[in-house]
Amino acid sequence: MNFIKEKLFTRKDLLTFLTIPLILWFTVFPEFSITADCCSVVDENGQIVEFKMDDRELAMAVLAADEDEIVIKSKIWEMITNWNKEAHDERSTN
Repeated sequence: MNFIKEKLFTRKDLLTFLTIPLILWFTVFPEFSITADCCSVVDENGQIVEFKMDDRELAMAVLAADEDEIVIKSKIWEMITNWNKEAHDERSTN
């Protein structure tokens, strides 16, 4: 019974166990990772442009693009930065 009460994995072990296969998947199969559902093409004016590429062509275009041609936006990242900004603002006012 002591074996059941002991921690089998720590959080760090669990995150490592889950992260490594994802990294390998994204590296080996980018066409299944970068799909048209998860990104959009925007012109210089900020307007979304319709594009006709299959997922493999899109993944190769993203991988071949220069650093200044790609802007990564994530709802989770935006929530975290807004949360950090609100916490910083709250500390500043107190």
